Amino acid sequence: MTLSTRIQMSLLALPLLLVPVSSALAHPGHGDPVTISRSSHTFIQQTVPAYLTIQQALAAGQLGPVEKAAETIHNSMMGGASNEKVASGRKMFEAVAASADLLIGAGDLETAKEEFSDLSDALLEFFNKWPAHMDEHGMTLYTCNKTEKAWLQKNGAPQNPYTGGGAGCDQLTEGVVEE
Repeated sequence: MTLSTRIQMSLLALPLLLVPVSSALAHPGHGDPVTISRSSHTFIQQTVPAYLTIQQALAAGQLGPVEKAAETIHNSMMGGASNEKVASGRKMFEAVAASADLLIGAGDLETAKEEFSDLSDALLEFFNKWPAHMDEHGMTLYTCNKTEKAWLQKNGAPQNPYTGGGAGCDQLTEGVVEE
């Protein structure tokens, strides 16, 4: 193989090196793939524990921990948005931050549940097609078939943040939301 051919092949392979393990396809209804750079993956890792805190609090019918956890998500996602060079990734970070910001202002449990649905949908931009990343965080994706609301949670029995515990949904789908 000539030096010129090797250089051309290296240039063709360069984009593959820039696409991190943390790239994902969009959530159903969205056509553009979401890609984030490796350096931005840290912001997702910071967000997951706060997201799970909100999910667990809402499933238990508690509003108390939600505001602080939503502030953590907002701050982390704003950091991710300012760090991210890929437009689709920056857009996702901004959408998650905006959803978290609305959750901060939720004054009651019902409003928090509605805002949490939007937050979950925004995060699914990242997690939807990459179950390995859910595994990395020990999470499962559930969707209530009746309401079509999805959420991520720690592996285990479903704890529905929209209705409390596992109640209020006749049928849950576990796993990836299909397009």
